[in-house]
Amino acid sequence: MAPQPTVGGAMAGLSPAASGTFFEFQVEQPVHYASGSATPRYPSILKQAGVEGEVLASFVVDTMGRADVGSYKVLKTTHELFSNAVRDALPNMTFVPAMIRGRKVRQLVQTPFVFGIARTAPTVRPGAVRVIVPGTTTPPAKSPQP
Repeated sequence: MAPQPTVGGAMAGLSPAASGTFFEFQVEQPVHYASGSATPRYPSILKQAGVEGEVLASFVVDTMGRADVGSYKVLKTTHELFSNAVRDALPNMTFVPAMIRGRKVRQLVQTPFVFGIARTAPTVRPGAVRVIVPGTTTPPAKSPQP
């Protein structure tokens, strides 16, 4: 269903999805990952086996910068344990909320979470949240934008 314009109010001319949630293209300042926020834990069995992977996830970030865990969906994953690690970390993750005309709004986020074992600097798409084995020097990416 295509977004329909609304009339009146601070958000005149914009229409969120039925849930009051905006898409990235509808906001002036999209959600981004808050510096120092929690990241998913690398599943130990996969880390010990040297398995790397990725989860492409979608979820809603509310006006307080918190992920709505009930909205979490796995769009693609290389291993279910990576998907579980992302789901388990979401309640502790913080984001800078999306903004429209100076107001914080809910936004649907679609972002990759990349699990890697640092041997050399990993190649990661811009905007990905990186989960690197603890003790390495590669920090998470700053933004969850696709």
